[in-house]
Amino acid sequence: MKTIMITGGSAGIGRATALNLARLGHHVIAIGRNKDRLTALKNKSENIDIISADIATESGRMKVKSFIKKNKIDILINNAGLMTPTGRLSNLNLKSWRYQMSVNVEAPLFLTSGLIENLKHGRVLNIT
Repeated sequence: MKTIMITGGSAGIGRATALNLARLGHHVIAIGRNKDRLTALKNKSENIDIISADIATESGRMKVKSFIKKNKIDILINNAGLMTPTGRLSNLNLKSWRYQMSVNVEAPLFLTSGLIENLKHGRVLNIT
């Protein structure tokens, strides 16, 4: 059994991946912003634990980093991501652009760098 941490675990690909990995007997740590969705996910399997955190923010990243320092993680799946709601970059304001870059670029780099020292034989998967 591996311990697998997945960002964006409260919906979409992240949620489906978390559920499938838990069904296979792995211990899954699902990270997401929506605590209600994460709680519903946790209630589906005893193999799932959750961390409610916005990895685009410093406080959210520090919360996850603190967890990483105290626990052995075998696999990190950087799955969280978002795209401008309008679908057009020309309509994206600077605040939204920065948030999008924080989730899609900075957070995976931060989490990977925080975990890499403890991943002696582990893996990092980036879903883009």
